[in-house]
Amino acid sequence: MIPEEWSETTLRVRKVSLEDVKKLLTNEVNIDSAVGHEATANFLTSILGIPVKAERKQVTFQTNTIYVVFQLSGRLPEGRVLTEEELRAVDYRFYTVEVKPEP
Repeated sequence: MIPEEWSETTLRVRKVSLEDVKKLLTNEVNIDSAVGHEATANFLTSILGIPVKAERKQVTFQTNTIYVVFQLSGRLPEGRVLTEEELRAVDYRFYTVEVKPEP
């Protein structure tokens, strides 16, 4: 979510590779997950090599934070949840999102 008190803010979105994400998260001590499905968390744990918890929660953007976004290339039918094996066969992308407050 975008905080209500922000009147003008810049979000920097950048497409990144799996290797970029691994490098970014390797030395992080404060990783907070908002992955909503257990199979997706397990899949991310296996490809990133770090524990990713399944924790369905709302995220509110904060400054001085880098967000890693995992996105499937297409939209699934309503109510469809992929298994870990199915996720391995689907195209996906990673993005980083950084919040840049306006002066």
